[in-house]
Amino acid sequence: MTALKPILLVKIIKFSTYAFLVFVVATITMSILLRYREINWKVNHPTYSNDIGKVMQIFSQVGEGNRCYWSEGLQSTGDFSRPYINAITGYVWLDRQQQQRFLKKYRWEAVRSDRSWSPDFAPQLLAHAPQKWLVYTDAQAKIVRNYQGMIYIEKNNGVIYFTLVTAQQKQ
Repeated sequence: MTALKPILLVKIIKFSTYAFLVFVVATITMSILLRYREINWKVNHPTYSNDIGKVMQIFSQVGEGNRCYWSEGLQSTGDFSRPYINAITGYVWLDRQQQQRFLKKYRWEAVRSDRSWSPDFAPQLLAHAPQKWLVYTDAQAKIVRNYQGMIYIEKNNGVIYFTLVTAQQKQ
C-alpha cells in the first residue's frame, strides 16, 4: 500500500503539468485570436471624423483649415514583420488666402490620368462645379509629418484630398 502513494503522487504531478500546459496554450491561442479579431475589425470598419485637430497635426505646414472630413483605419502591408499600418484618407477645406500660399509653397502638377478624375473617398462632399485637381510632386519637401502617400488639391475650391499611410521606418 505504501508503494501506491509514490505512484499516485507521480500521476498527480504529471496530470498537473499537462493541465498547466493546456491552460498556457489555450491562453496564448485566445489572446492571438482576440488580437486578430481587433485588427480585422479596424481593417473592415474604419473610423470617420471631422475633428480638425488631428488633421492639422499631420498637415502642420498648411496652417489652419476651415473644416475637414477624414477616415482612419488599418491597411495591410503584406509584410510579416509589420502586417498592418495606419492609414488616413480625407479632405481639408482651406480659405482662398491659405490655398494660394499652399499652391505657391509646393510643387504641383495636373492629374494626368483623366480629365474627370475625382477622389475615391466620398466625392459627394465636393462642390459640383468643374474640378481641376493637382497632385503634390515634390518628394524633397515635407508637407506632412510621419506619413507618406498622395496629396491633391482642387484648384478652384481650395480642397485638399489626401490618402496617407504611416511612414515606414528604415531599419
